[in-house]
Amino acid sequence: MDKVSYIKSISTKNFKSIKDSTVELSPGINILIGKNASGKSIFFESIQEISRVNKVASRIGYRFSSSEITYITEGKNIITLSASRNSVRELKQDKSDENDGDLLNLNIKINNKSVPLEKKSNLRSIRRTIYADYKIDISLPKYVQFNLPTDLTFVSTPGNLQFTKDDESDSYFNFELINGRLATDMIHNLELEIESNTRKHTKSSVSKLLVFDKRIKNQLKKYSPIADIRFSPNINLYKAPKHLKIENLYIEFKVDNSWMPWSYLSDGTKRLFYLIYELVNSNSSCILIEEPELGIHPHQYHKILDFLKEESENKQIIISTHSPQTLNIIPNDELNRIIISKYDSKTGSTYRHLTKAEIAKANKYTKEVGFLSDYWLHSDLEK
Repeated sequence: MDKVSYIKSISTKNFKSIKDSTVELSPGINILIGKNASGKSIFFESIQEISRVNKVASRIGYRFSSSEITYITEGKNIITLSASRNSVRELKQDKSDENDGDLLNLNIKINNKSVPLEKKSNLRSIRRTIYADYKIDISLPKYVQFNLPTDLTFVSTPGNLQFTKDDESDSYFNFELINGRLATDMIHNLELEIESNTRKHTKSSVSKLLVFDKRIKNQLKKYSPIADIRFSPNINLYKAPKHLKIENLYIEFKVDNSWMPWSYLSDGTKRLFYLIYELVNSNSSCILIEEPELGIHPHQYHKILDFLKEESENKQIIISTHSPQTLNIIPNDELNRIIISKYDSKTGSTYRHLTKAEIAKANKYTKEVGFLSDYWLHSDLEK
């Protein structure tokens, strides 16, 4: 199966502060840098919304006059998904007008050839068509915001799992996950084992199934103060003829040779855990990371930049930042990976790459004087 490798370009017209913008992106690392209120978060929002575009506009409140996103797949296929609105009137999410579905025109091209779409096509049906007819998988971008998720069951608070037994067999089915956003995938092995195995489960056998991916543990140990993670051994197991319930499931963290709960971690360590886990665990080929420097010590941030650079070998990572230190992970011959955001009342939010003259000037400085971050601080590139 051919999977999307990265987003090549994205064009947006009339979305919030963006009036008319086209941005070229590279595989691997891309850095979006600019002042407050220049449109960095809005750029990420536009990628999210364009990736989820739906022909039934009233269902998601399509807020562009037009948009276009181009993907490059692992097999070098070029996929372009475009949408335009027939009406200039503003759409609202709570509209119930049945004609709203006719306000959008969706078009998709694979290698510059149009793909026939059904009249009521949406992104889900488009994905099915592309997968069935062309064996191409399009994954949505993963957006890692600077705020931690509000729902951290199994992490900040204990969570519960409940399984119901099928009357026609001895296996469990109808898996119920209670409030588990971040930790859902962490207990996937447990779900599969309990559903497929007919043997009697005990507290000891369940504890042995509560394991983390080794790569997550290794990356946490390498790039954060967290030397190890585990589910607390203090779980409770309740069994009835047709039910199995596991309570008091939560993660413990080993820091400075001591196991401790989430509440004992510093804010910076919490953010490091969230950032590293989300990137390592995500199956998306494109990751959007909002201001990874926030709340992290400068020395620790250097390690996080090394982590992001390592992850970018297999994923496209787009970082928004205020920190010039972030730029130091870009090699001198790849400064086209830097995108400067700027807001002007006439042109709205705009995004541009460095010019050839600016790249030459930056390269001269880094070769003769110091780091790119130092040059950036003393330049007028963001003015």
